[in-house]
Amino acid sequence: MEDQYGGLLSCSTTANSCRIPNLKCGQVYDISVIYHDGICPSMPSHAIQMKSVPCGPTNVRAEVQCPSGVLSLNWDRTEDAEGYIATIVSKTSGELVYCNSTLPSCNVSNLQCGDSYSVQVRSYNSSCLSMLSSPLVIREGEALIPSLVLYHYLTSGLLSECYANADFASLVPCVPTNVTARRTCGSSTVEVSWSASRGAQSYVAVAVSDDRHRTKCSSNTTTCSIPDLHCSSVYSIRVVAADGNCSSWESQNFTLRTVPCPPTNVQSTMNCSINSATLSWTASPNAVSYRGRASGRDGHNVTCDVRTPGCQLNGLHCGQEYVFVVTASDGSCESPDSVENRHETGITLIMIIIMFKLSSSITITVKNPEHYIECLFFSQCAFFQHRVCLRVCPDSWTVPLTA
Repeated sequence: MEDQYGGLLSCSTTANSCRIPNLKCGQVYDISVIYHDGICPSMPSHAIQMKSVPCGPTNVRAEVQCPSGVLSLNWDRTEDAEGYIATIVSKTSGELVYCNSTLPSCNVSNLQCGDSYSVQVRSYNSSCLSMLSSPLVIREGEALIPSLVLYHYLTSGLLSECYANADFASLVPCVPTNVTARRTCGSSTVEVSWSASRGAQSYVAVAVSDDRHRTKCSSNTTTCSIPDLHCSSVYSIRVVAADGNCSSWESQNFTLRTVPCPPTNVQSTMNCSINSATLSWTASPNAVSYRGRASGRDGHNVTCDVRTPGCQLNGLHCGQEYVFVVTASDGSCESPDSVENRHETGITLIMIIIMFKLSSSITITVKNPEHYIECLFFSQCAFFQHRVCLRVCPDSWTVPLTA
């Protein structure tokens, strides 16, 4: 046998057939037979041509498309090959997946996320299958010669990077599941948790509000805390898993309502005759109830609880300055206090009328003189004078009289 490059192979036999080992793949051989009688060889027979087994594909490469997980395989074209068969074996289950192609490439879309696979490719022609190519291991989280593929998440704003490599490639991690979020009253931070994803090395949790405010946190465990959430907002929270090379699809959405904002435009209107105040304010989104509160300088507090904006505070002490605030509640958490609104309650006028003759003299002594606001003298007639005194209640006081 002589190959197309002049290489010779032979076998000897006393029968009418023999076996020649170590044929080179991808060659066309000229085969002829010579008879030997022990003294002289005969002339060669008429030569026939034979194609050897196709060579196995070489330079097998893999690229994983993020985040879909589609595996793209490529290899160098084999001479005289009519087609190719790629065999993908799962490391976890041993399941086999095949990909047939007449081109030196194929795509596989039904692989399990987060798994490892071994890939081998063989070529074939009309008579034989080639030997398998060297195994290509597709393993989580390993990549040596990156080939960058960018994917932009329209809903979360995350940028995913996917790498592929002729020696190792990375499959997409599985999508995180069981996403939950737990808020803490009085804090703008929310704690997010989820179940671990196969093939993931890290995670990113993203919260997007109904007014498009975006905030996020990262973690290599299954929890993280998202900061700076706005009050009175509804947030959609999703989690993405990553292995350093690819990012998964987003998890299912978890909806979170944040603590109500403090009520705004708080106004207080005094009713001095009955020592009460009427409060009004603008409603807070996410609130189901409100509490109005009046705090006096003397430590006196009055509250009102309502489900709609507006309430009345009764029983205020007269002559006191009160600070009015309103808080909103969603049934679980209460907002911070609103901006303060200040008012003084009315004073009580007490008139003391003392009538005496012009020739008489009288001395009036008032207890607690700090409450003695004003004294008025006026004459009603030629024989009497009136003295009118105004003071603040409720302090008791006496007016001893001497003549």
